[in-house]
Amino acid sequence: MAKEQADVFKTLREVGLDDTEVKVYESCLHLGRATASKIAERSNVPRTTTYDVLRSLMEKGLVCCVKQDNISSFEANMPEALIASLDEKKELLSKILPELKKIKPNVAGDFAETFPGKSGVKAVMEGMLLEKKPIIAFSSTDNIFGSSKTYIPQFIKKRVMAGIAIRLLTEKTPGTIKLLKARDSRELRETRFIPGVQEIPCTIYVYGDKVALLNTDFNSPSGVLIKDKNIAATLRLVFESLWGKAEK
Repeated sequence: MAKEQADVFKTLREVGLDDTEVKVYESCLHLGRATASKIAERSNVPRTTTYDVLRSLMEKGLVCCVKQDNISSFEANMPEALIASLDEKKELLSKILPELKKIKPNVAGDFAETFPGKSGVKAVMEGMLLEKKPIIAFSSTDNIFGSSKTYIPQFIKKRVMAGIAIRLLTEKTPGTIKLLKARDSRELRETRFIPGVQEIPCTIYVYGDKVALLNTDFNSPSGVLIKDKNIAATLRLVFESLWGKAEK
């Protein structure tokens, strides 16, 4: 149960709540209706800070305030409010997306861009889907699944829906056999294992004339996107050389 709760709160952080908001929201869920003082005590957050956090959670639709006998109490809304809040944000962003694209100029020629944090890694991967080109990849499967247990399955599903095939070189472990090799046919993927390799420090995707480098280390995730046909071609040569020697 403790591990399951830890996974739940980790996911809450991934969808936009900060550590203090997670603590206060979790306390609201456990306490039911309670005063700010009781919530502050249980969450181990200063009372003045707790009021600010509760206000933020109310703005997000996750907590409501109930006044009775001149006393303010707070209560977590139904957990489904999280989905509603995210859907609302997605709808708002979808409306302004065309204008945002007009503002950002198209970059001519070769370039390299850095994308820090988990959000940066996701941004690089989402951009890959927009290209809709076949992918070759070197990947530490255990690392990339471990860094984002919720997003990677979503990415695979989106890739399959977009009809984007991938050839993947990875390490051979029980995890890669179960999570990848066994699902290759239904996930538009061909997986092969690099002999003698136990772990690949980062993930590399090559598609079109672009190369995506992802550091999926839990403490310092980041992404680098390179557009350079010569770099992409060189990595393809390395990939094809290893592909022919890799274990099927």
